[in-house]
Amino acid sequence: KGIDKEFYLLFNVFDENLSWYLNANIKYYLRMEETSMKKDDGFEESNRMHAINGLMFGNLPGLDVCEGDKVSWHLLGLGSEADVHGAVFQGNTMQMNGMRRDSANLFPHTFATAFMQPDNIGTFEIYCQTSNHYQSGMRQQYNVSKCGKMGTASARRYTGVRTFYIAAEELVWDYAPDRSWERERHNHSAERTSDDEHLGILGKDVCRRFIFLSHSNGTGALNLQNWDCLLLTSATLETAASRLWEAEEHFALTSGGPFLWAEVGDILNIVFKNNASRPYSIHAHGVLEQQTGHPQVANPG
Repeated sequence: KGIDKEFYLLFNVFDENLSWYLNANIKYYLRMEETSMKKDDGFEESNRMHAINGLMFGNLPGLDVCEGDKVSWHLLGLGSEADVHGAVFQGNTMQMNGMRRDSANLFPHTFATAFMQPDNIGTFEIYCQTSNHYQSGMRQQYNVSKCGKMGTASARRYTGVRTFYIAAEELVWDYAPDRSWERERHNHSAERTSDDEHLGILGKDVCRRFIFLSHSNGTGALNLQNWDCLLLTSATLETAASRLWEAEEHFALTSGGPFLWAEVGDILNIVFKNNASRPYSIHAHGVLEQQTGHPQVANPG
């Protein structure tokens, strides 16, 4: 009651290697013995269909809503331990368990319902953010059209403007200042081990990691170059805010950018400067943007 559209989405990896007809299909279509094909890893992976409602790569029709519609998304998870999904809705936010969010976690044989009232017009993706599932086709598209129902956009009242200055910086992080113990461990293992097979397993692993880490200098220090988004404090984009974080916080900042705090009704004015060596762009998710479409790319400098 009170819902304009309802959709049911099943996120599942359909493993056709378990099909009762697999052997017969291999013999009939490939004209070869099934035992040789079953040992091929590429063949096995090609029979795993990462799908939403049985379809892949944006081929699911009928996911059409209007701006302002009250939409209920029923998300279903089935399958085995491989079916751990993060269902993400681009372009618009949802309400789940009293919280506004853009994604839902699905485990095997679990279900979730999300309520959406889209206010952003366009074509957006629904996908699983597990990288293997996404690359294998577990993504679809839904369309939000202006159907003449919603006329409240001009009546929105904005309370104030918050300006944020963000810069993309390239930083060199010393993740391993001293890895000399790698060499000592390898030498110690080589002296004490008489079993060639055991030495081949242990020594090879340690040597491989030491060679990789010793590219920087003799101590095995590991310097990796990352790009980072920094929240700055002034319009000059020269004075960085205090950034004291642990390693976990650094990785979260690198992948997601700084958090911007605002209240409902605020206007966010984002000034972005690219101090990195390649073009970058930023995109604010879950809010209305003045310009729709792809974000403008900022070239270095």
